[in-house]
Amino acid sequence: MPALGTRSISRQRQGHPPGQKLNSILTGDAGMTKRIVGVSLTFSTAGTITGANNTFPASGPGAFAVGDPIEIIGTLLNAAFFTVIGLDAANHSFLTVDPPPKNEGPLTVTIRTV
Repeated sequence: MPALGTRSISRQRQGHPPGQKLNSILTGDAGMTKRIVGVSLTFSTAGTITGANNTFPASGPGAFAVGDPIEIIGTLLNAAFFTVIGLDAANHSFLTVDPPPKNEGPLTVTIRTV
């Protein structure tokens, strides 16, 4: 299998004991700058992910941009990958994504770049 991206595995992967789920230590990447954790978001079939004002900052190292691939973690219906196709320039309260998510929320989730 070809290597994708810049990360590599430095040792053999460890198996997970049966009956235990993955935790944030195994699935998280605290070093990512484009990461929103633990906010209450609403997903809409209109193609938007909406939160409070300034949930999605417009500038700085944590700012999402058009074209960013994002991963949603912590939902039942929308735990998947999306592409940002629009931003709220006025209040920074929503992202427009493709494909449109299913109606869900408000939920406390994690959104991060891949």
